[in-house]
Amino acid sequence: MNSKSPARFVLFCVCLVAIIVVGSSIIYRFLTPTIYSTASSSQELEFPNLENTSISKDVKTLLNLAKLEYNNPQPGEAYAGGTWEPWCADFVSYLYKEAGHPFQNPNTGSWRIPGIYTLREYLQANNAWHPEADYHPEPGDIVVYDGGLFGGHTNIVVQVDADYLITIGGNENNQIRLEKFQWQDSKYGVRGFGHLLD
Repeated sequence: MNSKSPARFVLFCVCLVAIIVVGSSIIYRFLTPTIYSTASSSQELEFPNLENTSISKDVKTLLNLAKLEYNNPQPGEAYAGGTWEPWCADFVSYLYKEAGHPFQNPNTGSWRIPGIYTLREYLQANNAWHPEADYHPEPGDIVVYDGGLFGGHTNIVVQVDADYLITIGGNENNQIRLEKFQWQDSKYGVRGFGHLLD
C-alpha cells in the first residue's frame, strides 16, 4: 500500500458523504411540497377575529380549532398519524375530525385522507366539490390546488374579503401558516373548493 492510498480513501469518503447529504436534501425538496410566499404571509397576518361574524357554529368550531393549532403547532407527523409525509391534507383531515366532522377515506375507511387527489374524490362523492370558476368560497371551505405557486396542496378558508382569501394550511414551508391571496389569479392554481359545513 503506498502512502497516497489512505489520503485517497479519506478524500473518497468525504466526497461520498457530501454527495449523500446534497442528494438527500434535493430528494427531500422534491418529496416535500413547499408553499412559496404569496401576497401576504403569516408573519404579516393575525388570525382573523371570528366573534362578530355570521358563520355557523360548526364553521366557528372548525376555525377556532385551526386558531389553536396555529398558536400551538405540533410537528407535521402529529397530524399525519405519526407518518412522515407531506401533511397538508392530513392537517385538513385532522381539523375536520377534531371539529366533529371526520372524513371517511374511500380507500381505508380512516378519518385521515393524506392526499389531495383522494380528498378531491371524497368531496366529489359527497356532492361537496365546487370547481373554482363556478363558486364563491366561504369560511370553512376546503381549497384544493393543483399547480401554480401552491403546487398540489390543500388548506382551509378562514376569511373571504372580496376577491381575497385568508387561508390556514399545514405543510406550508413545513409550518402551519396563514396566507392571503387573490384566489381567482391563475398563478395560485386553485382548482376548486369543498363545502362540507353549513
